[in-house]
Amino acid sequence: MRSAEELIPEGAWSDCPYLGLAPFLQRHERVFYGRDAVAERLVERLMTRLPRGMLVVVGASGAGKSSLLQAGMLPLLARGELGRWPVLSMTPKGQPLWKRAHGLADLAGVDVTSVHRSLRDAPRTAPQLIEQVNRATRTGTDLAAGIGTGPGGGGPAPRLVLVIDQLEELFTLAQESEHGREERAAFLPALRAATVPAEPGGAPAAMVVAAVRGDFLDQALRFPLLAEAIDAEVFAITPMSEAELRSAVTGPAAEAGRGVDEAVVDAVVAEVRSGDPATEGFGAGVLPLVSQVMYAAWEQREPGGELGLRAYRRGGGTTDAVNRSAQTLYGTLPPERQTTAGVVFTLLTIVAPDGRLARRRLSVAQLRAACTADAAEVDAVVAAFAADRLLVTDGTGVEIAHDVLLTSWHQLTAWLEGDRLDRALHSQLLTDTTAWLDHDKHKAYLYPAARLAEARAAADRWTADPERYPQPTADAAEFLRTGHRTARRGTRIRRTFLALLAALTATAITLAAIASLAATEASQQHAVALSRQLAAESLSISTAHPVTARRLAAAAWRALPTSQARDAMAQLLDDQERNGILPAFPDPVTGVVFSPDGNLLAATNDDGTVYLAKVRSFKDLYAALCSDVGAPTSDEWGQHVSGEPSTDACTS
Repeated sequence: MRSAEELIPEGAWSDCPYLGLAPFLQRHERVFYGRDAVAERLVERLMTRLPRGMLVVVGASGAGKSSLLQAGMLPLLARGELGRWPVLSMTPKGQPLWKRAHGLADLAGVDVTSVHRSLRDAPRTAPQLIEQVNRATRTGTDLAAGIGTGPGGGGPAPRLVLVIDQLEELFTLAQESEHGREERAAFLPALRAATVPAEPGGAPAAMVVAAVRGDFLDQALRFPLLAEAIDAEVFAITPMSEAELRSAVTGPAAEAGRGVDEAVVDAVVAEVRSGDPATEGFGAGVLPLVSQVMYAAWEQREPGGELGLRAYRRGGGTTDAVNRSAQTLYGTLPPERQTTAGVVFTLLTIVAPDGRLARRRLSVAQLRAACTADAAEVDAVVAAFAADRLLVTDGTGVEIAHDVLLTSWHQLTAWLEGDRLDRALHSQLLTDTTAWLDHDKHKAYLYPAARLAEARAAADRWTADPERYPQPTADAAEFLRTGHRTARRGTRIRRTFLALLAALTATAITLAAIASLAATEASQQHAVALSRQLAAESLSISTAHPVTARRLAAAAWRALPTSQARDAMAQLLDDQERNGILPAFPDPVTGVVFSPDGNLLAATNDDGTVYLAKVRSFKDLYAALCSDVGAPTSDEWGQHVSGEPSTDACTS
């Protein structure tokens, strides 16, 4: 009797036909089911985009963008759907320009260092480099037959098809180091040069297909080249239909010579159907979920026969499939390796400032250096999760297999949640460091004092516990050090300024006091001079104008009670008493008479008005003059003291 394995048809797929969370690559074309029609539509769209240079493919996390490009579109291009055009497929990682240069150099058979230098220093040379690739990849047979041009052997000359998968790495991995930012800054101009016609009416040197996660579109729009391509046209990957989903369940097993029980297919369809009637079917992240649950079911299958419902249930079904797969493996690890697994997965996860999660690829050396466990322990943990297709490693780098794991594995969520604020701070620090570097380290982009203190405290916390927290990059550390030095210098400057301001204030007060004293002294001198002038003037006109003289004497005393003013008033009043001068009345008088006691004087004028005046003893000279004659009139003042303001004599 033949074994169950001997019953498998010749040429059948020998490994597990379901890849779990690992992306489908070009070599997995045979087991990539459910997206055939979408791949064909994508190639058709490329054909309509030939006069232009770039098409952006957008889909949600888990929509199968990478698998569609690698196992769907690339095999169609390899079969000549666009003609025999060379194809370069790349992911940016942390060094996008180097990745592109490496691919171009391999295709053209030239030195990668010189290609990288040309793209970096002279991005406009990108079309010439691509033309080298076109010439190098055309065979003599192609040239002789006149093929290798456009679809069907005619049409435009061959162009490079540049496939950029996971474009969001330009905004995550490439910004984590100064080198990565320099690579990104050089990558985009070189990409533009390849996608813009060298002359009006011409064709671009390359046809670029770039896939990006939908939740990173806002960041892509920050870059003019990507914004222009998105504005022109986007190829959106829509959720799978039921027919496509059934094909994705049964097709891979058929390639391996196995059938799938219809009850399993019905169970998958029922369990992954969206609970939101507005979505009309299945969510965007169904494909990796189905691939993972079918991978688990395949591991539980009975020898021979169909993949039945029993194996499907033992595998866990779609309910919590990803979480169960990861948690089951995690539970088999000894405690020390569980600790290492926590460090590995948190290091391989980026927490954006807005809370979004993304995968981070680290080299094996970086991962070993970041973990305190022995390198052998780190390698053992990576190997265990890679065997279950939860991590992907190529021997040089390690990354989480799919974005869906970031939100579906509850243990990873718990690891991240406990330190989410710190991780968000870490990501924000990277972003702010990038802005500082992009603006030539201008001090305006450094943190203010309160925020700097928070960031430095967080950095100290991270450095003290490297197993728990991601470490600040060298650029971020320089950013914080520069901010600290600038803040200290600013504090010293402010203190110096305040001390100088205090000194200037004291000086100003002193000068103001001196000026006030000087002004007071000047005013005093002026008043003395005016008083003396008025006193002298009053005496000089006492004979000709006795009333005016007495008014000027009163004004002299009002200006300043000098001895000259007092002497003038005394002399004038004495003259009045000795010479019988009566008090002044407003009008000419026709008669006068004293009261019996001699203290009151009555005077009459022509119209019969009677004036009464009290006869003074002149004990208060100023009051006596003011009572008798009053203040100088404006005419008198202008005549005798021209240019001087009135002293308001005889006012209370």
